[in-house]
Amino acid sequence: MYEVLFWTVEPYKRNQLSSLYGVEMKVAQNPTFRPVLPEDLIAAMYKQNKSIIQLVKTMTECWSHSTIARPQFRDIVEVLEDCL
Repeated sequence: MYEVLFWTVEPYKRNQLSSLYGVEMKVAQNPTFRPVLPEDLIAAMYKQNKSIIQLVKTMTECWSHSTIARPQFRDIVEVLEDCL
């Protein structure tokens, strides 16, 4: 979802990792490691589409280290349908 929202295939680039292997190692060392969200881009996108906040919220919930805190697939689908 990060790639779709922010039009990039490198969500960890802002964290200065040189490869996907670097991401795997970083997550292995720190299970809560996640991409940095570009707040300036979120603010700009919000002006065009208010549903961006719900999409970002859902995306970050999906990243939760706790499987219990992650949304169920049907909830993700509902958010996506509401935003279209």
